[in-house]
Amino acid sequence: MQADLQVNKFIAAYISNGGKPRLAAIDAGIEEKQASVYASRWLKKKEVRTKIQKAKERVIANLVITQNDVLVHLWDIAVNKIEYEAKDRISAIKEVNRMLGFLAQPEINQTTNNNTVVVLPSNRLEDYRILNGELITQQTQIQNGDD
Repeated sequence: MQADLQVNKFIAAYISNGGKPRLAAIDAGIEEKQASVYASRWLKKKEVRTKIQKAKERVIANLVITQNDVLVHLWDIAVNKIEYEAKDRISAIKEVNRMLGFLAQPEINQTTNNNTVVVLPSNRLEDYRILNGELITQQTQIQNGDD
C-alpha cells in the first residue's frame, strides 16, 4: 500500500516537474541517494508508464492557451529588466511585434517582363503605397514629411 502511494506521488511529481525522474522520486519520499534507482525501476514498469501517459493526456486536454496569454507573457519578458537579459527582452519585443502584425513585410516578386509585383499583407494594405516606383509606408511618409 505504501509502495502504491509512493508510485502515485512519483507520477504526479514527474508530470508537474516536466519529466525529471530523480526529482520526482525525491518528491515521492525516496532518499536522495536512492532516488535515481527507484525512478529508473518505476519508469521500467509498463503500468507506471501508462499512468504517466494518461496523466499527460489529461493535462493536455485541460490546457488552453490563448494568443492573449502568449502576448501577456512575452510582454512581461520584454519589460522585466531584472529577470531577463537584454537579448531575451529584445527577442520578446520582436515576437510581440510579429504577432500583432507590426513587422509585416511585403513579399516582392520579380515578374518576367521586369515589372515588380508587390504582395502586401492583406490586413495592413492601408499602410502601404507606391511612390515613384518605390514601396513606402505611411510611417515613412510621416517621417520624411511627405503627404
